[in-house]
Amino acid sequence: MGHIRLGELPRTRKWDEVVELIKRDGDAATVAAAALDAAGKGFKQASEDEGLGRATWLLTQLPLAARDPDYLARLRAIGLSVEGAPGLIELVAAFTDAVDDQMRRAGDRTDLGEMAHMAAAETLTKMLGERSRSLFGTAPMDVQRELAALATTKQFGTLARDFFARLTRRYLTFFLTPCAPGGN
Repeated sequence: MGHIRLGELPRTRKWDEVVELIKRDGDAATVAAAALDAAGKGFKQASEDEGLGRATWLLTQLPLAARDPDYLARLRAIGLSVEGAPGLIELVAAFTDAVDDQMRRAGDRTDLGEMAHMAAAETLTKMLGERSRSLFGTAPMDVQRELAALATTKQFGTLARDFFARLTRRYLTFFLTPCAPGGN
């Protein structure tokens, strides 16, 4: 998991309490409440995280860009580097490059930013891949059409829910999964 790649986890009394609750088979509500309390500082820091902010902002802009009559110009205006109409893989690659560029410029690479970055890329890949797949493959215009469909309140809610569920899972797993034997 990410903690193995990123090194030692921070040791705090609150997270140690969460781990102890899990070890003692604490009930889900108690573990969840303790994890939320332990994560409180991280959630406060999240509002200033460049990676989280950029990934979230781009997710809000992509469906709107797909509805724009000049789709390619709008993608470029929000920071995606695309040559022509992107297919699914090209769109996700341009998205990840845009988030990377922002974090590099800000000099602010954080664990949370990386988790948001990965969660957003997974969400786009899953949702657009499922929706745009056809018998003949996935064409760029299919990707644009399905991306534009995510601009409705209901469909954007589905996109946001998937993203935040993936991000929350990554965040909690990062802190709640013990390091593997022989790992960092």
